[in-house]
Amino acid sequence: METNVKGIYLAGVICGGLETHKWFIENSRVHAPQIIKAIVSAG
Repeated sequence: METNVKGIYLAGVICGGLETHKWFIENSRVHAPQIIKAIVSAG
C-alpha cells in the first residue's frame, strides 16, 4: 500500500482510483495491518 513516495501509504477507498464503488470497509480493512507491517519492518 506504499506509494511511489517512500513512507507514504494509501488505504481504503482512495486505493480504488476511479472505481471507488468497489471498495467497502469489508474489503479494505486489511490495509491497516499491511501498512503497519511495512512500517515496522522498515524501522
